[in-house]
Amino acid sequence: MNISAIILAAGKGSRMKKTINKQFLEIEKKPILSYTIEAFLASERVKEIILVINPLEEDLIDKKIIRSISSDRKSIIHIAYGGQERYNSVYNGLKQLGKECQGVLIHDGARPLISKRTIEKTIDALSIYDGCLVGVKAKDTYKMVDANMEVKQTIDRQALFQIQTPQAFKKEVIMEAYEKGQNRFEGITDDGMMVEQFTNYKLLVIEGEYSNIKITTPDDLELMKTLLKNKEKI
Repeated sequence: MNISAIILAAGKGSRMKKTINKQFLEIEKKPILSYTIEAFLASERVKEIILVINPLEEDLIDKKIIRSISSDRKSIIHIAYGGQERYNSVYNGLKQLGKECQGVLIHDGARPLISKRTIEKTIDALSIYDGCLVGVKAKDTYKMVDANMEVKQTIDRQALFQIQTPQAFKKEVIMEAYEKGQNRFEGITDDGMMVEQFTNYKLLVIEGEYSNIKITTPDDLELMKTLLKNKEKI
């Protein structure tokens, strides 16, 4: 299967409370976004990367990110521009996919510790299923409450997964979802939900890794540093 990856890097990351886009922040002298891109370049099965960016940051992306990548595969990286919301950015990326693309992995640029192992597992699952989502088992106890914050129910966590990215789909599946779902994005929180809402395709959840964190707050930067150090010891 010819696989493409869409990496979403157009967000502002306001919760980081920094003066620059969080994806340009450096950990071990390397921008966060570089880690993400290099993870997908490391999989030879990924034939194309669509990097969705803020058009105002295109020069900075080129100078600080793309030029610094040492992989001889960086020619497979192509640029698309982000939209007002995440789903607009995803759709812009989907429209840039090459004709040869058969399956697409959609990933948050702010999840820099995605492993090659998880990427490969996702691609393997996509060869069998219409779509698959990476997730980890819920660790905490979850309560359902009403408008007054009164507890109504304890949810069985055995049936709960915390969904991450990448989320993978056969090209025709995710394109159908986005084309049918245009102008009906309210309440949509991820790409899997697009497929759930607007198609009849079935999705599989595959177990990922707790280290596949999303960098959102300053605390996450410190956690990433710790996880990288632990990875170096393995």
